[in-house]
Amino acid sequence: MSDTLTEYEKGYLDGLWSHAWWKDGTCYVGTTGRTYKDAAERFMHERGHEGWTVRFGFPNGTARSRTL
Repeated sequence: MSDTLTEYEKGYLDGLWSHAWWKDGTCYVGTTGRTYKDAAERFMHERGHEGWTVRFGFPNGTARSRTL
């Protein structure tokens, strides 16, 4: 698969980020204790982006910063 993200993938990651919450310096999604990093990397792996990683809490390739 290509290194670029589809609009769907960008929207999915934006949705994850917009509903994320912080505790003790760690970013979580949902209520099960899954980290944003783990959830985003699992999603991208399922979409065929092998080796895709989240750095510093933001998806790589993101051109804009996000403020909570």
